[in-house]
Amino acid sequence: MNQDQRKLMECEGCGLTLLWPLPTPAELGAYYGPIYFGFGKASQEGKGYAMARRLAKMASSGNFLDVGCATGFLLDGIRKNCDWKVYGVDYGASAVRYCKEVLGLDARLGTLAAAKFKPASFDVIHLNNVIEHELDPLALLKASAKVLKPGGQIWLATPNGAVDRARYRDYLKGWGVRAESQDGHVFFFSGPSLERLAAKAGLSVAGRWSSGMIRGARASGLLPRRMGWYRGFAPRDRSQQPKRPIEEFINEGKRYPKAYYVYKDLRDHATRLPGYWKAGFDFHLLLTKV
Repeated sequence: MNQDQRKLMECEGCGLTLLWPLPTPAELGAYYGPIYFGFGKASQEGKGYAMARRLAKMASSGNFLDVGCATGFLLDGIRKNCDWKVYGVDYGASAVRYCKEVLGLDARLGTLAAAKFKPASFDVIHLNNVIEHELDPLALLKASAKVLKPGGQIWLATPNGAVDRARYRDYLKGWGVRAESQDGHVFFFSGPSLERLAAKAGLSVAGRWSSGMIRGARASGLLPRRMGWYRGFAPRDRSQQPKRPIEEFINEGKRYPKAYYVYKDLRDHATRLPGYWKAGFDFHLLLTKV
């Protein structure tokens, strides 16, 4: 994404910030080649196991949708450890191909609206670090509301926009050149801007939390940043990505006992603080239909 001419534009009323002008779909899509999906297989499957335990406590069965499902290891971990049916959507053609051909998952390419799921199909929709990548986040939430069952839940997580954009702005100041938005982030949300967006989509906020206080304090500059924090913002040419199959980029990762992933999941939820905290690295919302 060539962002030499792009700037951060902020709404003084609600705190929503975006890159302007927005990238084209083709520019944004350049992020999601095979190399982008080198997530740890073991850790994602472990998260799926822990999530399966949570889902099984909610109901013996149901339909779970992961928007931004990547290579599908999270979905595979859920599927193998409870009786819920799982589905995925992603922009990465190589990732969706892997989900379907290798894992045998029902994964669909493109936007959620284009996926053509039936209305009121899902009990839980997982939007984990997805909405900040969307060129039309309102359309994503409207599509989510449409396919959510009455009484269903949307689990949304997104970076704290103030923290996320702080590194971007500091890179501009320190290097004097336009930076890339790390990992393709184009929207930077405040808590109020998220809630306004949810309301416009016909969703209500049933819970709000912040997590990652130490990480957020480092990212925002309140604590010393880790060495090399700026590397993800350095402009690069993404037009010539490696022409290799996605299988070559998958990181198997170290596999731990299942109890380890349950512990991590419990710790993650236990350390979240209610509300929107300035130093929080991520915001978490529980959304339901109005």
